[in-house]
Amino acid sequence: MSDSVEVTIESKITECEAFIDENPYVAENYDNLLDLLQVSSNPTKLHDVYKQKLTYFRLKQKELLNWYEILLKIDDDLQRASLQVEYFELILLDYPDVPTWKRYLDQCETLIKMEIIDDDDYRLILQRAMKDCFHDFENCHEIWNIMLSYFYDRYLKTKNQDHWDHLVQLHLSRLGQSHAQLDDSFSEFSSLISKHDAEHYDQQMTNANKIYSDTKRNQHYYEHYEIKIKSDPSNPQVYIDYIENVAKYESRSMIAIFNRAISAEYSWSPEWQPVWMTVIYQLYAHDEMNLLESLLKKFVRTFAESCRPYAELIRNCIEFDDGETLFNETKERIDNLDLMTKSDYSEWKLLASAIIQYRFNAKDNENLYVDALKYVEFAIDYNNDMLHSVEKLACSIFQKLGDLEEASKIVDLMVDRFNEQADVWLYMINYLTVNSESQETLRQTFQNALLFAAAMDAPEKIIEEWLIFEQANGDISSYRDAVLECNAALKFNLMNKVEQFETKKADEVAKVEKAEKKKKSGQKRKLSETQEPVRSREEFTVKVTNIDNVSKEDLIAMFQDCGEIREISVLENSALIEFTTDQSVLSALTKDHKRINDHEITVTKLGNSTLYVNNFPSTYTQSQIQDKFSTVGPIVSIRFPHQNNPNKTKRFCYVQYVNPDDAKRAIVLYNGEMLHDDQFNTDFKLQVMISRPQERKQRSSPISERKIRVSNLSFELGEDQIKDIFVKCGEIDSIVIPRKNKKYSNEGVAIIVFEGIESVDRALELNETEISGRKLHVERPRHHHQKEVTVKDFNKLSTIGLINVDTTLKPYDIKAYFEKFGAVEKSMVLPDSASALVEFASPTTAGTVSMSGDKIILGQTEATITEMSTAIAATAPATAPATAPTPVQSVKSTRIMIPASVKRRKKN
Repeated sequence: MSDSVEVTIESKITECEAFIDENPYVAENYDNLLDLLQVSSNPTKLHDVYKQKLTYFRLKQKELLNWYEILLKIDDDLQRASLQVEYFELILLDYPDVPTWKRYLDQCETLIKMEIIDDDDYRLILQRAMKDCFHDFENCHEIWNIMLSYFYDRYLKTKNQDHWDHLVQLHLSRLGQSHAQLDDSFSEFSSLISKHDAEHYDQQMTNANKIYSDTKRNQHYYEHYEIKIKSDPSNPQVYIDYIENVAKYESRSMIAIFNRAISAEYSWSPEWQPVWMTVIYQLYAHDEMNLLESLLKKFVRTFAESCRPYAELIRNCIEFDDGETLFNETKERIDNLDLMTKSDYSEWKLLASAIIQYRFNAKDNENLYVDALKYVEFAIDYNNDMLHSVEKLACSIFQKLGDLEEASKIVDLMVDRFNEQADVWLYMINYLTVNSESQETLRQTFQNALLFAAAMDAPEKIIEEWLIFEQANGDISSYRDAVLECNAALKFNLMNKVEQFETKKADEVAKVEKAEKKKKSGQKRKLSETQEPVRSREEFTVKVTNIDNVSKEDLIAMFQDCGEIREISVLENSALIEFTTDQSVLSALTKDHKRINDHEITVTKLGNSTLYVNNFPSTYTQSQIQDKFSTVGPIVSIRFPHQNNPNKTKRFCYVQYVNPDDAKRAIVLYNGEMLHDDQFNTDFKLQVMISRPQERKQRSSPISERKIRVSNLSFELGEDQIKDIFVKCGEIDSIVIPRKNKKYSNEGVAIIVFEGIESVDRALELNETEISGRKLHVERPRHHHQKEVTVKDFNKLSTIGLINVDTTLKPYDIKAYFEKFGAVEKSMVLPDSASALVEFASPTTAGTVSMSGDKIILGQTEATITEMSTAIAATAPATAPATAPTPVQSVKSTRIMIPASVKRRKKN
């Protein structure tokens, strides 16, 4: 190495060291320094840098291996051995597992020979190893073998009865603990007794057999999860279930499982944070604070760029002996990383809330005010958290401190910024009530809230509370005044929505006309197949309850004068009536408290109960969708789009629930769920959201022009990490990651669709960028022309035809129906003629189906079985709507509960 190169390296080393001194919380600086020191061949300095990095970051196995290999390069035997001891003692704090302990114990043989440790020291190390590894079901036998071998050799040397008794007791202890090699352990003990204590064999083995049998009975609890781990080791949910089950009986077993879980490289993925949280919650439940502090520190050092670990550590600082110092160090790290600025709001508010909570518990009022007011300002000015967690926490704390002035300022700011949110107004009303404001002030607040009724998300919530308030606190005059104001506000709200709808409708018409002009001039634009229809069914739907023994005809008679009725769905003690205009809805709401067959009905406007479900696999049938979502709650209908292209499947639908709360539960349960597509052998992330067609984003270009293909990705990169790489190029619409092998987060390839076409050019500039040691290949997708199925591909002898087919059905729906008769080779829907073809594997099966009867219920129509030629020549029936409803045949559920409403007094 030339002198100039050495000088350059030394200069860069000095520069890296300065960066670390200035900010020790950036992992990249340590890695750069280690790379430079590797070149300069300075193993002791490398050892020191690894130690320094270990203070702030948990090291991955690859880093630990590199570190150990560096120590092997030290020439001085004594120095090398001493540093190896230090190495193991340090890393055991993070990895007190069998592989690490086994390496340390193997190293101890050398240490004993060098007289660095003696026999007593070795026994103490053995005891520590066994304490950490005793409960590792899969691997503890490796430590047991080392320990038993040591004490067996000791007995052979001394023939001391105490040493023999100790050896026997160790074997019995092993038999008393569940582990994968339990049968082998029993056989080994039998051999030991046969060889050294044959005269007491029966007595010894009777006792051992009892212990073995008791342990054997519990083996299956562990084996059940161990099998799952072997088949899917990178699945964090397997470990979560394992830990939660074992923690009920033995917390040490839980820790052993956890230590195994977090040792693999893939456990650094954000998807593994729930594994950590599972253990933390179990420690909370068992009040094991002695383990909590070290675990939380390790959590931060593992996920140093995530807010959640810091938030959990900060919340608990108040319980730790040196909690104030720990909090200050943690806060310093957060500030140096600029973590709160870089994180998204959902992460940010976890950390903001934790800091406010700690300041309050620590009675650090000076800094509490500074932080709380700063975070409240940020939450209100730059975010729209519907829960308003940070604002409400700060307000509650200021009330606890008796500072109603600051608390009131926060409430005023919330109402001023989020006056279109009914829940914010209700929060203010509750705040005023708790703080004993006058009835007149509360009444004025209700009135102020309804001034914003036109744009408010749920003015009926304000109306409900105001009328209850007047009934309980006012008189008949104030109640009447409130009713008049509420009705006017509600009407204003509905009229505003009508105006918004008409404006959007006009825009849509203009866009359609523009599209038609482009079409005529040859500039045809491909539209996204997942766009929702313009009309929002819920905008024109009312819910009628308390209709026992009321027929559909009774409902028509009651509501027919309100306007054109598009559809009526009668459910258990309720019905949904869809009109065609907002004015009809207004008229229908006037029927509230009217009587049908001596039943006083309640009429409310429906809202937020229809889900837009998108991106399910093309192989998913309508029945599978219905079965999946009906488990959540009673469903009014499921509407599927018409499959107007026989070789391209639309993969979305609309699920309408009776109860809006069921719609919310379905989102929590299924949004983001990964579903496997057998046709493409890949996973799709299900999208489930409230249907708001009037808010859909307009695309300026087709998906094909907004799409890139990324290859040569590191297999460890998850969707979030891939998104972080490309989000700087522009807003991302979707990411699809083909994934056949569950061992990896991806298969090296991802398809990314951007919101705007301009983002594609920026993304292409990232081609050949090195990420995680691999150069990315970024390109526009190559078009693979898949062979389209045509009627010519069907064998006439093995094929039947269908006419009057429900064109919302996909080929897989039809295939699934006819597979009960025999194997189906392929199926095809001909949407233009509302017909279909089904080819069986055997002509005999086709003949049997043809003979089984000519009418079948398939989807929402009664299809007719016919010959292939007849189906091909069929003429399409009358045009159907864009989506067809699939009503649930019978809704069986608990009685639907509605919010209490103010009812008119019955006339005598």
